[in-house]
Amino acid sequence: MILEAGHSIGNHTQTHPKFSFWYLGPKGLVREIDEFESTLSSLGVPAPIWFRAPAGIKNLFLHPILAARGLRMIAWSARAFDTRIDDPEKIVSRIKRSIRSGTIILFHEAQRPDVCLKALDKLLKELTSEHYKAIVPKPVELFGARHSIFSKVLERSSS
Repeated sequence: MILEAGHSIGNHTQTHPKFSFWYLGPKGLVREIDEFESTLSSLGVPAPIWFRAPAGIKNLFLHPILAARGLRMIAWSARAFDTRIDDPEKIVSRIKRSIRSGTIILFHEAQRPDVCLKALDKLLKELTSEHYKAIVPKPVELFGARHSIFSKVLERSSS
């Protein structure tokens, strides 16, 4: 359903070791990355081109491993902190301070889905009124960009 809706699936590791990923050695990094790709393959999902490190933290062993697998590193430029903040107004205010054309917003859906959905709804309404729109660029459009993408990017419309 995710792919059919026009979104991308990226590698975010098999077990999401958010507290230990940054200090894994090459074998641990390879295991996390390759096991996720094996899971996708077993589901008939094509291998991704994107990789996002758990908690956004990486180490010096990671880039050569990604390059060998044809994976490209991506990250966010605006973080909602929706796993820590339980007030949609505060989340929206926090994100809006970082908004500009090309912003990649990190939201989580698992811990506080009601808070996240309210914040996302409010944020999208406000950004739409400010002439922003959410887009999903083609991968080729991102390779030369300063920031890459995992899901949606914001673009300011000319209208």
